[in-house]
Amino acid sequence: MSNNRRGFTLIELVVAIGILVMVLSFIFSSLFFGMKTFSKSDSQYQLQSELRFAADFIVKELRNASVLTLLDSFVKEQGYHYIYVNNNNQLIYEFNTEKKQLTSIVLNASSFGLLKNGTRNRLTIALRGGLKDQSYDVTTEVLLNNIFDMGAASNKKVIKYKK
Repeated sequence: MSNNRRGFTLIELVVAIGILVMVLSFIFSSLFFGMKTFSKSDSQYQLQSELRFAADFIVKELRNASVLTLLDSFVKEQGYHYIYVNNNNQLIYEFNTEKKQLTSIVLNASSFGLLKNGTRNRLTIALRGGLKDQSYDVTTEVLLNNIFDMGAASNKKVIKYKK
């Protein structure tokens, strides 16, 4: 009589389960790493695109402005357009009754300044925003085509202008 038993020994079963656990832990750690990387890059993309959109909006608005003044604080005057950072650190565009939030991103820092180059003036825009654990800086300049006689200014918080 032959002793031909079919099945697994306890040692074979423990070794197989151990290998399975190692393979599954590698798969799940790779999956979680990929999800974390995707989430991080998604928030970086959102942050960058919103700050760039805001900077582009400001450039388009101000390039051909006829009157422009930089202020330290917001005081509304009829007939002027305003771009400023409110108390909640959000970038706002305002004209008469229209009020528009330019980004949903909370700004960590922002400043506007004027640089004089001969008779030409350039407006500098610096925005820094943060989202989750990401931060991003946008700095740009606008050549003011219709404004010639202005003095230099820096670290202002409000742009007051007419088109």
